[in-house]
Amino acid sequence: MRLAILDKMQPEAVQRLFEAKRPEVTVAGTFSDIHALEQAAQRLKDAHLAEYEAFGPVPLVEIESGMRRQGSFVRAVATMGGVAGVVGGFALALWSSTLYDLVVGGKPPTALVPYVVVGYELTILVACISTFIATGHGAKFLPVPPPPEFMARYSSDTFGLHLYCTKTQVDEARRLLEESEAEEIHEF
Repeated sequence: MRLAILDKMQPEAVQRLFEAKRPEVTVAGTFSDIHALEQAAQRLKDAHLAEYEAFGPVPLVEIESGMRRQGSFVRAVATMGGVAGVVGGFALALWSSTLYDLVVGGKPPTALVPYVVVGYELTILVACISTFIATGHGAKFLPVPPPPEFMARYSSDTFGLHLYCTKTQVDEARRLLEESEAEEIHEF
């Protein structure tokens, strides 16, 4: 399926658009020490050299900020579900109170204070349901294969740092990995 705007663009511009998202070269460094990996990630961040992705047998929260994929969309979905729930709860209570002509003895038929309970309950309900659905979607219940350059030993005793860069940045990336005491350096 093609977008209509892509049909109006020149073929060369479309090709450049899609090539810009793909890295030309992946340079991988293998580390046995997590501190050396953190040092390499900090050097990459300071040099503004390339995007990177880290692999390891333990969670790498300290260096997640510079990685391509960071965080989870589940928090945003849960927040949007909660907001939709509170708006829906108040709307449902207001709508149901104005649906019938009730005699309320001179009081306003749409007092907001009693509707807080309904709004609160629907906030919790819709936020929980949307979080459950988002978690199921994000968990990808079917196994997802790792990237082709992933090494199985990253899951047991070593750490890996994969740099996604252009061909002109390869030498500088290799130099930074060597300075950070990478045990092995590979190009893919």
